[in-house]
Amino acid sequence: MEIKYPIKKLDFPDREVTIIVNTDIEFIYRKNPCAKEPFTVEWIREAAHKGVFYDVGANVGSYSLIAASLMEEGSGIVVAFEPAYFNFYKLCENIGINNFNRKIIPLNVALTDTDMLLDMHFADTRFGSSNNLADTGPSVFTTVLGIRLDNAVDNYNIPFPNHIKIDVDGCEQSVLEGGKRTFHDSRLQSVMIEVNNANYEECSFVHQFMADAGFEARQAGQLISKNLSNVLFVRS
Repeated sequence: MEIKYPIKKLDFPDREVTIIVNTDIEFIYRKNPCAKEPFTVEWIREAAHKGVFYDVGANVGSYSLIAASLMEEGSGIVVAFEPAYFNFYKLCENIGINNFNRKIIPLNVALTDTDMLLDMHFADTRFGSSNNLADTGPSVFTTVLGIRLDNAVDNYNIPFPNHIKIDVDGCEQSVLEGGKRTFHDSRLQSVMIEVNNANYEECSFVHQFMADAGFEARQAGQLISKNLSNVLFVRS
């Protein structure tokens, strides 16, 4: 007998976009991306759906789906990077139920500063979970492919990004350092990065790196955690 999973609409009023919901995390956060990050959705609505959009740390795909829903057939593409095996599975399922197979390219890789195999340890493997990389204590681990963004673009015929969203739970520096050529290329017009304001060194690195690449910080949107915010960088 075929198992039916609950399908819920995202809280995105512009288009009908749905995801499969199996966990409380998905029900509270992943099906409500507009309530969770209204500034991110507004950026996607105004600019980031035009051309090629990279969703780095896509989770189950809520923001990838929104961007794809706004793209006319053949006018743009989303490349969704998600290394966590459980969220990658749901990402692919959500792409399928929305018939976005031609609009979203899902990649089960981790963008980092070195091309190598990486062990990823997870404290929480529920669908939709994040901030769950475990350094100590009980965890589940899997080996994933780590690749530099520059090499992903240069060697695998992936469309060059015009807009990038980065949400990688403290690994922002590795993503940026692995994509120096990409971030300095004028074809890249805007970047949204989640930063931890409590980590001065990390926050300073992100802002200096983006300034050196020719971007200006335009706005920051506060997230649920008082220490996290999404900063929008636009090419100056």
